[in-house]
Amino acid sequence: MEIIDIEHVFKHFKVSSTSQSDAFICTNKKGGFFLNNKNSRFRGLHFAKPSKDGWELFKTIDAITPNKSITKITNKLHSINTKLNGTTIEYVMENNSLLLDVSNKVELVFTFDCRKIYDFDEQNRNYKIYEEKNTIIIEYQKSNNYKIYIGLKIDCQYEILNNWREQFYEEEEKRNSHPSTLWVYDALKIICDKSSKIVICCNDKKEDVINNSQVYFSNFKNVFEKEKKLLYDHINFEPIDTNRINFAYLNAKNSVERLENKIGNDIGIYAGLPWFGQFWTRDESITLGALIQLKKYHFVKKVLMSRLNKFNEDGRLQNRFPHSSLGSADGTGWFWFRMNQFINSLYKDNLIDFFFTLEEIIKIRNHLEMSIEKQKKNFVHEFLMYNIGLETWMDTSHDGDTRSGYRIEIQSLWLRTLAFNNYLNDLLHIEDEEKLKYENATVKKVRETFFDGKILLDGREDPTIRPNIFLAHNIYPLYLSNIEWKNVFMNSLDKLWLNWGGVSTIDKENNLFQKNYTGENNISYHRGDSWYFLNNLTAISLFRCDNKLFQKQINKIIEASTQDILYSGVIGHSSEISSAENRKSEGSLVQAWSASTYIEMIKEIYAN
Repeated sequence: MEIIDIEHVFKHFKVSSTSQSDAFICTNKKGGFFLNNKNSRFRGLHFAKPSKDGWELFKTIDAITPNKSITKITNKLHSINTKLNGTTIEYVMENNSLLLDVSNKVELVFTFDCRKIYDFDEQNRNYKIYEEKNTIIIEYQKSNNYKIYIGLKIDCQYEILNNWREQFYEEEEKRNSHPSTLWVYDALKIICDKSSKIVICCNDKKEDVINNSQVYFSNFKNVFEKEKKLLYDHINFEPIDTNRINFAYLNAKNSVERLENKIGNDIGIYAGLPWFGQFWTRDESITLGALIQLKKYHFVKKVLMSRLNKFNEDGRLQNRFPHSSLGSADGTGWFWFRMNQFINSLYKDNLIDFFFTLEEIIKIRNHLEMSIEKQKKNFVHEFLMYNIGLETWMDTSHDGDTRSGYRIEIQSLWLRTLAFNNYLNDLLHIEDEEKLKYENATVKKVRETFFDGKILLDGREDPTIRPNIFLAHNIYPLYLSNIEWKNVFMNSLDKLWLNWGGVSTIDKENNLFQKNYTGENNISYHRGDSWYFLNNLTAISLFRCDNKLFQKQINKIIEASTQDILYSGVIGHSSEISSAENRKSEGSLVQAWSASTYIEMIKEIYAN
């Protein structure tokens, strides 16, 4: 694989190295994105269309392929600049439009794969290419089901190719994801003999793509400047430690920002791209932790308050937006945990009265108590919370491994929810001795059920060593003393530790352990694969417990997560997972909770 120079630039600051990855992404904060990744069927230009159930993602362009190889990528955070043997192309995305600023001579083949993102039916797919109002129109129709329009506005020549061909996607074959081969359409070649402007707009309405392409073409340079100003207004460079850590931290903040979306009337955070283009309650709530620390209070309040009316009859928060039938045992607890942190942070900053009225606080408490009582009725037995299989964050199965029953991080989330209820009562000067007693009784029950003096059980009847102990500690550490936590970590860490700087999702000696990522068959997903978000939270727990004793592991985790952000996967973003054997960037390559927990980790460890 070719080695590419990578440079990250913010104002007059920069850091650089080399990489084997040429993958980069642009997003529009309205659900759409452009992913440059030569090996994945999820590459290309996508837009989100609001619908009655939320939204749908549509793919338009599969690839924009230059006749020169990329030798350098400069990540400016607001845009991406690629260098190709005497030519540069700078990419920026706004709304459903992608703009390319070409500096010199180059030819670009535009390949299309128009469809709903998971519509792989190859029948009755038709393209038309024509000009209308000085705009090149690519019109796609799938039978009588739907139409997609792409408008191109250019100041150079083009040649119609009109060529269907079969495209193989190496990443999908590696991930055991089908299909790994699709028929795509080489529509045209754009021929730039000098510096050129290219505007690409996509939508399901032809009038919109024509109008938008003309507007963006007329205001071409202003769009790039506008995106730069927006970035500089939202994100600051903070000299925390080394330049690598400074830029990884900066990129992590930018990555989360790029995953914040408003689609129609829905506001939230994508769990990840390219294939988690939804608002997942668990992922979103975990991600909000960093935004609370960064004091993005207006956005945090909008998201949290918009979820209050999304509770199911069983007391749990809806698992995903748009709706999914999958159950989640932990999304609700994470939501209340973040609401607790948010209100507490506002209180400490003397902003509680600015952001919340008394009526709103009472409304939150009423929803919380309703959620608690319904969850008690449906999921709690003798103080402990129960979940069926595949309802925790480890939501895949293999060889009967589903994590049904009573799980340690679920108990911590339940305790955090109960503690929040008591916190609000204290804030509102409400005395409720029974609720305090219930929390204390739950603490006692969790301790006597899960702690054997040496380890903390992953499940009430399951002593398998897993890293959920670090989640449990991060969420609600009060049922063990710090010395007890230290012993738990010391007795478990060796069984999970990966020398490159991460933790396995299961004991390395367990017969279910897989040392390499196996893709969509999920064999390795929660049985060996190392998750960057969990590694970051592990570092936080180790630091809080005994930063000197665990200094080696903490430093290794920081280095591995930093390398992932800066120089592998999608440049400037945090990946979902890595194989256990060697550090890699795998799974979803732009993952919100990986970036957000990196922010939390750096703020925690470098705060002093």
